[in-house]
Amino acid sequence: MKTTLVLPDDIFRQAKARAALKGQSFGKFLEQGLRRMLDEREETSSPASSWIRQLPRVSAGAAGDLHQSFSSADFRRVDESMW
Repeated sequence: MKTTLVLPDDIFRQAKARAALKGQSFGKFLEQGLRRMLDEREETSSPASSWIRQLPRVSAGAAGDLHQSFSSADFRRVDESMW
């Protein structure tokens, strides 16, 4: 599909230069960026997923365990005896 985009000149120049440095067309560069944004939006449907992805050196299994813990009903409940 072809479309027309209205981009600020500075963004266009930066994106065109970055695409050239990667040895790809401007269109392919935009396509990859859009795919990343769309994938990110789907992944961030959970409140914990956005910051869990940014944790350093966390295995996929550990991130899954954290997500499951934070999503559980009793995670948000405060045990008064702990305070």
